[in-house]
Amino acid sequence: IVLMERDVEAIAACVSCFLSHSIYVPLEVEDPIDRIKYIIEDSDPKVILCDDHTERRLALNAPDLLSSLTVINVSRFDWKEHNSIDGFKLEEELFSLSSLLKTKELGYMIYTSGTTGRPKGVLIPEENLNDLMEWTLDHTLAAKTKKTLQFYSHGFDPSLLEIFSTLLAAQELIIAGGHLKKDLEQLVHKIVDFKIERLFIPISLVQMIADEFQDSDLFRNNSHLKEINCGGDRMVISASLRKWVKNINNSRK
Repeated sequence: IVLMERDVEAIAACVSCFLSHSIYVPLEVEDPIDRIKYIIEDSDPKVILCDDHTERRLALNAPDLLSSLTVINVSRFDWKEHNSIDGFKLEEELFSLSSLLKTKELGYMIYTSGTTGRPKGVLIPEENLNDLMEWTLDHTLAAKTKKTLQFYSHGFDPSLLEIFSTLLAAQELIIAGGHLKKDLEQLVHKIVDFKIERLFIPISLVQMIADEFQDSDLFRNNSHLKEINCGGDRMVISASLRKWVKNINNSRK
């Protein structure tokens, strides 16, 4: 299980799970503690990767559960001391990531929202993720864009698409803080200021940006966006969306 704030260490934890052929089970830091406790109990993990913040939260709300697990706090992990495992340098192992994803072993487990009952864990084989990565690298601008925004929470499948398609294309992944979901203006400035070229974002949020910024010169003059990938709902091409996208130079819609 990975229960960490959205940062580079969380990305490293995700990748390390696949490198070690461990089943990656991401949890959301913002989730209610009852949901977190249920998923930990239900998934029966051998190891939980956390940081100072999440370890303190578990210690306060679920001390018995925490004491029964092998806990690795990456905030206090000595990376230099553990830069090799069984003689293999981690840097070298990263180059074999694409081949590791081609196995039939289980790769990750994502839990449903639980709105119709208890959350259910859905197990996905590594080869499914590999097929998606191969299609993405062949049919999108993943290899031709320098910067992709890592927008989705780790508890949602699209986060793996953002992370792995960018890393496998040897491009740069810019991590968006979770607070940006609730602050449209800050999200837009993150996209512009960090010169984001490739974006994965829910359709509903795209429409909100279009409604708010359709007449703004912000995207017309400063945006580097080339590709916008949307999902999660039916796409409706509204007048504001059409106008906003038209103002984005060199974008692939």
